[in-house]
Amino acid sequence: YRFRHNEVEFELENCAVLPEILRRANINYAGTIRFDGTLPVPARFLHNAVGLQRLRFELVVNSSSADILPAQLFHNQSALKELVLVLSCELNEITVSSQIFYRLYGLQVLSVSANIYDNPKNKTA
Repeated sequence: YRFRHNEVEFELENCAVLPEILRRANINYAGTIRFDGTLPVPARFLHNAVGLQRLRFELVVNSSSADILPAQLFHNQSALKELVLVLSCELNEITVSSQIFYRLYGLQVLSVSANIYDNPKNKTA
């Protein structure tokens, strides 16, 4: 199958395996990946992605687990130019290791933000 354009936009939610289409060379990819906290983020999820240039990565954090964002998640993405990382979590719930940005050699824009929400389970009457 041949693409007519060399730029593809995509949107994924709670995928356990990266779709084959995102593994094709000579295409510039831009997209959004969301994990709603029901499934862990696979450590090598983006390992075979080729040509990923712009990415918005959204994650709902349901635990304070240290490996909520695996350190090697973005390690194979040296072509990535823009990364927007959005974490939705409870106050003081998560830390992000700087190692996830370790091999982003081509990165020009990095935005990390947290959307803080109140968990009704933690409220007392």
